[in-house]
Amino acid sequence: MKTMGTRLFSILMAALTLLSAALAAGCGSGGDSPAPADTALGETTAAETAADTTEPPEYIPPAQGLGGAEIRYAMVKQPSPNWIIRTYVEGVSEELNGDPINDAIFNRNRYVEEALDCKIVPVLYENTDPMLKATMAGDSYCEFMTVAGTGMPGLLNKHILIDLKTIDTLDLSASWWDHNSVKQLSIANRLFAAVGNISSFAFVGSYAVFANKGIIESYGLENPYEAVRGGKWTFDKMGEMAKAVAHDLNGDGQPGKEDMFGLSSEALGMVMLNAAGCRFTEKDENDIPQITLADYDVTGALEKIVPLFRDRTVALYSGDYSAGYKNVFRQLIVEKFIADELLFINNWVLVALELRDMQSDFGILPPPKGSEEQESYIDYGSETWVNYAVVPITVADTAPVGLAMDALGYYGKTEIYKAVIETTITDKALRDTDTEEMLDIIYNNRRYELAGIFNWGDINGMASGFIGDNKTDFASKWAKTESKVQKALQKTIDEITAEG
Repeated sequence: MKTMGTRLFSILMAALTLLSAALAAGCGSGGDSPAPADTALGETTAAETAADTTEPPEYIPPAQGLGGAEIRYAMVKQPSPNWIIRTYVEGVSEELNGDPINDAIFNRNRYVEEALDCKIVPVLYENTDPMLKATMAGDSYCEFMTVAGTGMPGLLNKHILIDLKTIDTLDLSASWWDHNSVKQLSIANRLFAAVGNISSFAFVGSYAVFANKGIIESYGLENPYEAVRGGKWTFDKMGEMAKAVAHDLNGDGQPGKEDMFGLSSEALGMVMLNAAGCRFTEKDENDIPQITLADYDVTGALEKIVPLFRDRTVALYSGDYSAGYKNVFRQLIVEKFIADELLFINNWVLVALELRDMQSDFGILPPPKGSEEQESYIDYGSETWVNYAVVPITVADTAPVGLAMDALGYYGKTEIYKAVIETTITDKALRDTDTEEMLDIIYNNRRYELAGIFNWGDINGMASGFIGDNKTDFASKWAKTESKVQKALQKTIDEITAEG
């Protein structure tokens, strides 16, 4: 089976070749998948017809629809839009307005309603309290909802979610579900949440390195894509390239925000240690999570990461410059990158939305490895940005819910994912085909860290503290933290495995 990135990249390239930008924003689906007869949604193209004849459709709507049933889809109401992605609510679009992402959400919902003969009804919430209160009282709040990873612990230990593996109409093996999430988020062989294209934000919450190609060319640096392919894209390699470009731009002899930097950094210790191959948790033969961080050379990894990320002459560390900014990442770090004064941005894929007007080309790379000997690159799914799909136990008939979730995932993949990529990377990274390969690496190696989601014993704080405090003393920190972490982990296991 083709990977998610490869399949979607192929769709993108065909669309970019044969369609104008306006039609691409509202491209209809072909084959057996229905599309409303509305020219605003696009028409079947030669590329789509060719695709239909060379490969059978992965998704075929059920022969019998849902008879106009309402499917309530609960999703978070976005807070203040300090990032462009925050201007969208992942499942809500009231009308076509020419914005590719808005229109893709609109089209996705219409396609699902047409395919299943149902009505998708959005339920907006600011936090999970209303759902929690209603469900614990036995009242129906929604058929399913998407929740950020930070909100998952408060739901998982209350016995109010249905094991997704028990929903017969839900195909968790389909390409619109992230199979890493299906494998890594289960506990004791129960899966109460999964990640996939049902959520508009599923893929933008992946960690990535943005590379300024203009700077790479100007300084005659090696092609980082080749470093990735050769297994040589490491923290050492990133540091080598970053140090080659960093210098004092304003001539004051002091590192400051007016200077040229090699990379941006922040206190995301769990992300970086995972990238370096240090897994915080792994599961035993009974699918029970175990803390495994101390099994790895954490000190060695920190000695590569921390000095680089806290070198003020090389790294634009967010904590050093946050004063005076509402969003130092967007207002300073992204602007430095756009101005060709920053070689690498270490951040989430969602940053690509902020780079639509950037003049220089940029590329997207996976997080670096800890060493060349490390077997693979390891990406990370953000607990803040990635939304998890869950189903409350008050849903009496799960069959329609499974059908709706799969349909939303399929059309989310063909419509919303495509629109985001076209909007953010077209005319930028897609000027070279290397991006296809890099996206495959990022998405196919994304890790969902249970220790990060549950934050047992404030293990997140410990991990972030290494970078934030400019320290590499893992042994002493772990000695003070381990018992709290183990106790909190056991409490979670007891709660989830207890009879509800």
